[in-house]
Amino acid sequence: MSIAEIEAPEAAGPHGIKLTTGRQSRAKPRKGGGADNPDIVKEFVGRIENLHADLEREKSAYMLACKALREDIKEVFEQAQDKGLPKKPLRAIVKQRALEKKVAACRDDLDDIDHLSAFDIMKASLGDLADLPLGQAAMGAQH
Repeated sequence: MSIAEIEAPEAAGPHGIKLTTGRQSRAKPRKGGGADNPDIVKEFVGRIENLHADLEREKSAYMLACKALREDIKEVFEQAQDKGLPKKPLRAIVKQRALEKKVAACRDDLDDIDHLSAFDIMKASLGDLADLPLGQAAMGAQH
């Protein structure tokens, strides 16, 4: 907190800190102050603009790669349909399996034994025992 933020008690909020509305600049003047030097400003603006242009090129390349992969996926679905597999249920199975992997990764991301225990306890309190290792073992014992 700067000295300028401290006000007399009658103009201040709790703890003697000035309560303000609106936006205040927190920029600190730097040594050499290049804000008024057009060469320095042009240099940094140019560098930032070049990096943004590089970023856009990378995004375009990524999108083209994704487009090619999406076309491959579409082709595989069409081949499956030609073999008699209905497309909609096949998509649902693929989506469900991807979601199951994400769900499993949620628990796998917890590396601390205390977090794993807390996770299992919270899942059990929600009634989701069948998804936990202990619940799966119990379900296996019933069959």
